[in-house]
Amino acid sequence: MLANYVAHDVDQKIVQRQAMLKQLTATLPLKLLEHPAQLRAWLGERHELQPIFSQGLFVTYLSGLTLADYPQRAEREGENYGDRDYVRAALQGEQAIGRPLFRAADRLLMAADFAMCQAKKQG
Repeated sequence: MLANYVAHDVDQKIVQRQAMLKQLTATLPLKLLEHPAQLRAWLGERHELQPIFSQGLFVTYLSGLTLADYPQRAEREGENYGDRDYVRAALQGEQAIGRPLFRAADRLLMAADFAMCQAKKQG
């Protein structure tokens, strides 16, 4: 009984995060991709309204290199996520949940990341 409750709770949290990412990708103004500081502010506004991602939000270039993040974190600046499974899947148009990462240096289990990409044409 408890296992079913926990599984349902986890499933609901995943669905909630997927819905938020879908909304973000659908409403992201493309002009902000040329203005990282403004994009960071836009991400911040959305994160403050619904802070369901504990590590914040970030957007990458197609290469996987970080374009903007909120909250701004030194470890994400200049980081290339192009080798991450969830970023590769997102760039192929899929919603993706990354595998949890373990950082041996500080014995920290990092939460899985979610990613979504939506290609849009300007004009």
